Amino acid sequence: MSNDFILSDRPVGESPTRTGRADETLQLRDIIGLSWHLFKRYFWIFILTCALAGAAVYYWTKEQPFVYQTNAKLLFPQNTKNVFGRQIERVEFIDSGGRYPIQFEHFWNTQREILTSKDFALRVVRRGDFLARPGLVPTEGPDGKSLSEEERLKSAGGIVRAMTNVRLQPDTRVVIVTTTSTDAELARDVANAYAQAYVDYTRDYQSGGLNQMVTWFDNYVASKRDELSVAQKKLHEFKKDKGILSISYEDRQSLTGSNMLAINAQLNEVKAKLASEEALIAQIEKMQKQGEDLRALGELISAEGLRALISREELLRERLAQLKGRGYLEENREIKAVTSELEVVEEHIRKEIERIRSGAKNRAAALRRERNRLNSELTSLKKEAFELDALGAQYSGLKDDSENLKELFRAVLKRSEELDINSMYESDIVQVLELAIKPSAPISPNLPRNLAMGILVGLLLGGGIIALLYFMDNTVRAESDISKYTSKPVLGMLPEVDRALLKTMANASGGAPNIELITHVAPKSTFAEGVKVLRTNLMFISPDQPPELLLVTSPGPGEGKTLISCNMAVAMAQSGLRTVIIDGDMRRPRMHKVFGVENGEHGTSSLILGTSTLEEAVRETEVENLSMISCGPIPPNPSELLHTKGFAELVEELRANFDRIILDTPPLGAVSDALIPCRVVDGVVLVVKFGGTRRDLLRRSIEQLETVGAPFTGTILNKIDTSAAGGYGYSYYYYRYNYDSPTTGGSRPNKRGAA
Repeated sequence: MSNDFILSDRPVGESPTRTGRADETLQLRDIIGLSWHLFKRYFWIFILTCALAGAAVYYWTKEQPFVYQTNAKLLFPQNTKNVFGRQIERVEFIDSGGRYPIQFEHFWNTQREILTSKDFALRVVRRGDFLARPGLVPTEGPDGKSLSEEERLKSAGGIVRAMTNVRLQPDTRVVIVTTTSTDAELARDVANAYAQAYVDYTRDYQSGGLNQMVTWFDNYVASKRDELSVAQKKLHEFKKDKGILSISYEDRQSLTGSNMLAINAQLNEVKAKLASEEALIAQIEKMQKQGEDLRALGELISAEGLRALISREELLRERLAQLKGRGYLEENREIKAVTSELEVVEEHIRKEIERIRSGAKNRAAALRRERNRLNSELTSLKKEAFELDALGAQYSGLKDDSENLKELFRAVLKRSEELDINSMYESDIVQVLELAIKPSAPISPNLPRNLAMGILVGLLLGGGIIALLYFMDNTVRAESDISKYTSKPVLGMLPEVDRALLKTMANASGGAPNIELITHVAPKSTFAEGVKVLRTNLMFISPDQPPELLLVTSPGPGEGKTLISCNMAVAMAQSGLRTVIIDGDMRRPRMHKVFGVENGEHGTSSLILGTSTLEEAVRETEVENLSMISCGPIPPNPSELLHTKGFAELVEELRANFDRIILDTPPLGAVSDALIPCRVVDGVVLVVKFGGTRRDLLRRSIEQLETVGAPFTGTILNKIDTSAAGGYGYSYYYYRYNYDSPTTGGSRPNKRGAA
């Protein structure tokens, strides 16, 4: 029973299709495998970038000065109840925000501007006496001139502001004053000076405002007391001189005023009605002059009767139009009836319009008479009021002055007394919750953190360099890279020979392992099984007439065409076919080295020239059913030799004596020798090296084969790095099995992938 097997149920040359949850698992495994492969391949880049970044960060950190940081805390207490009760209003010039968060937020924004202002920094400098601190502010400028105290004060304020940060603790009323400096004591002193200077500022602002207000109110109360005394004296003397009683005068004045108001209201109503009637008359006259239809009055004055007549007229006209539209003549009884009724309605409309016009004129005349009467009465009342005003103007003025001054005096006197009490009470709007202490250790530079960041940067840099190298790689690394240039199938994907297997083969042979015959030495190895898959795929291309003569070439040197040729020949021989492998590379032959024989006088070149017979050139190998023909004497003109009739005759003779013929030829990218035999072979197989063949060279090689009309059968992806299998999706197709055979060089069952 044959050991050939197909590792995939897909047809030859068809790319594998993976769907569903299994596809996602494979894709994730591919990505992880690719990442691991790139890491193992370029791990030295990570080491180098991390070392360089770490060293740079280390020396940079060592050069940085120590930086110290400390905090002082201020507290804005919640507003307390009025300690004076309801009778006395409490005066606060700084309100810490009430009970609502948005109010406190507005208050804090204002206070933050104060705390970070230049003027407040000067207050802090004075509070902490920092001008006297040695080394903080120079006494001389860059030009050598002595600085004034004001200049040094501004310079110190800038230093204090630069090293201080003020922030509100989230969801609290606690303000944190943070200072940062290379001097630990200076950081502590500045933070405490900031806190204490702000407390002093709030107290000065509150007490100063109260004292100023108390002084102003005292002066104002004294002036109003004098004014009230003078006003009361003038009112008393006026009443005495005029001999009037306050009650009698005021009642009379009130009655006259009420009558005037009533007459004035009636007069305004009459004027409004008269204006409306006159406007209607003017509108009618205007419409008559302009020839307008007076029927519009029905809408202007809301005349229900006129509107009803107009509506009836419109209905009759519509009825008349309908009758005429039916073809009725003027003599028709219905038309006559409608026409007669329409004339009656039009007459009523004219009479109604005339009635509206005459009615408006009559009402206007009556309203004019009423207006004149009311004007006469109002004039009489005004005369009476003027007489009262002549007497009462002075009285009212004196009385109002007296009453106003009395009320104002009472109000300011009460408020003055409240302010006197307020000024004796000291409230704490802000408190120092916690003073800053001298920091015991610097916060910067943080060597472990900086080194960690440096290593992280090194890893990122290394990853970027590796990604760049990967994306700049122009070699074939996937089946899709081949399918871009040809529709021919990938006949096989052969992994790189396992190092453990090579070591086993070397120990068994006592020398360097002959991997060109690995299918014979280790027939159960992964590579050997892949070659058998290749053999089976070649059979499936044309089951009725499989290719007898195969030409094996590659785009460039070192891509494993000889390895594939030899092992493919071994696999065909193992299946019972008489197979011969021919060294067609007559420039750099090496087939004789593979089988351990001398490249003598009899070989491919001598057979073409006819100086040797097939019996002399064919050599049996250690593999049953496999023969080989070495290059023979190296000719000076290999290309011309392949064009001769002797080569065609050699092919025919080989076909008659063997079932399968493998022709190993030079690379297409180096010379054109491989293109010449294409006219007599049954199939051409192109060997592509994983990670070694450039895609542009692969494209040119395929174009060369298509140009000469070669029977291009497909490609073989060779030397797939199994350590990168997960990254390129080939692990899905390769498995290693242990058949417990001591001659296979195999191992325990182990799934291996090829990238």
